[in-house]
Amino acid sequence: MANSSKCHVSLFEFMNYVRAAGPARLSVVTGQVAQGNEPYTPARDFYRRFLLAARQGRQMNNDRDVIQRAVDNAPPSKAANYAQLAEGWLRWVSQIGDTQVLPARTGRWRASDMAVKVTPNLVVQHPDGRVEAIRMYVRVEPLEREAADVMLWLMQQVAEQLHPDGVSPVVVDVRRGIDFRSLEQDPGFVAWMHSEAAAYRAMWTMVA
Repeated sequence: MANSSKCHVSLFEFMNYVRAAGPARLSVVTGQVAQGNEPYTPARDFYRRFLLAARQGRQMNNDRDVIQRAVDNAPPSKAANYAQLAEGWLRWVSQIGDTQVLPARTGRWRASDMAVKVTPNLVVQHPDGRVEAIRMYVRVEPLEREAADVMLWLMQQVAEQLHPDGVSPVVVDVRRGIDFRSLEQDPGFVAWMHSEAAAYRAMWTMVA
């Protein structure tokens, strides 16, 4: 069983909880607890190869060729998904074509005894010194603005953990080749995030 005294959840897991409604929330948390009780195996990570290729392509300044190899070498069960991701990513990635890839660190946002783990897919530095932390959203369904704002806010909270000088967070809906950047938040947003964290923690305790 999961250790209910250590409620650690990933950025995407917490976002999925926040975007769920009603009884679906319990199903989300139950599924996350069950998955957390199983050892991680790369073979079960459907998008892992594509995400690694996106990072490698940027490091080598050869996005198109590296991404195309990932598509060409994808097993049949992943080929169509990878092709869609490649089309969107290659449209968007030119926006960071003159950047240097920096180490991707992990930050943790804490609310009481709960922690949300935040790991960008890419951290890049622009020629003017600006650092952006990029999280890639790769799922089939479009990313809603509210869900993107949850991820952007959490990334902003750990900005100095991701880079000593802080970062500007970016969330990219890869299939559609569009990005989301932080907007000025409503004054109640912080309180909402803490209330959602408390609700998640309570539900976690019930099922862990």
